[in-house]
Amino acid sequence: MAAQDILYQLQSSGLYEIALPFLLIFTITFAILEKTKIFGAGKDQEPRSNINVVVSVILGLLIINQFEIVDRLNLFLPKVSLFIVVAIMFLILLGVFGANISEGFSGILLLIFAIVSLFVIYWALTPYVGLDFIGPYWLESWVYDNSSTLIFLVIIGIIIWAVVKKPRGNNDTFTKFGETIDKMFGKGSRSR
Repeated sequence: MAAQDILYQLQSSGLYEIALPFLLIFTITFAILEKTKIFGAGKDQEPRSNINVVVSVILGLLIINQFEIVDRLNLFLPKVSLFIVVAIMFLILLGVFGANISEGFSGILLLIFAIVSLFVIYWALTPYVGLDFIGPYWLESWVYDNSSTLIFLVIIGIIIWAVVKKPRGNNDTFTKFGETIDKMFGKGSRSR
């Protein structure tokens, strides 16, 4: 219970509504200003950090004064964090199955991740920005009520497809799986 008491005390002291949003905005703004050198560079081609700090502090203070923006940040960022954790777990799973992901995504997998990322951003912003489910209300409620059944049917469909499809040429399943993953990453065939 001591940990919960500490969290409640931090929450009541304004950590989540003031300190964390300020630090987030300050850090992102400062990093962008340092990287882009918008305010120029000194004699040694280093960014003017003193100006960047002042601008970042001002923007951070302006943001935390807008409680509606801070509230939306506090509701939006946990969902984005959840997506990041799921994406990292997916990458670990790909690594377990032998995919070479050190050079990043390319090909069809890049397109899939881009589309999934757009859907996740839409999902995270929907209740807070006024976006609504695309389609009639009855479809939204039907999908919500039957989401577990739909996921189950998709998984069953993928399993049936994997079992029924005709093998072509080499029948080593793990080699073919690794080559398929590498092709999705745009790496071509693997040499073993």
